[in-house]
Amino acid sequence: HLFRPEFVKEHKTPLCSDAYSGFTTNEYNKDTDAASRELQWKLIPNFAGELPKLFEQAQEEQLSRAHDTTSFASFRLTEVIHSHGINVRYLGLLYTYLNKERQSQARDNCRALLLVELLA
Repeated sequence: HLFRPEFVKEHKTPLCSDAYSGFTTNEYNKDTDAASRELQWKLIPNFAGELPKLFEQAQEEQLSRAHDTTSFASFRLTEVIHSHGINVRYLGLLYTYLNKERQSQARDNCRALLLVELLA
């Protein structure tokens, strides 16, 4: 269980870095398991709903600053994902949750960006 520092800082209870190492009790393992479930079942699905909005905001900012349409290429997907405490290894799960979101151009653009990142 490797968590992003951003996730650990925002998590409601402290997490032990020695969980599952054999140096601690199973209680620490339970805390880590609960944090993992929270990440996979709450944070990532919520972020999937937020990602198209973040993409649209970045696109609007790019257009207003540069009168340019390169925002699709300049949207830093991995930086945005990391800043929300999500590891890149969860891109597939994020893609799955994103598919469940309401269909929109921003959602489809985010799906395309995720696929590119998954294949890169």
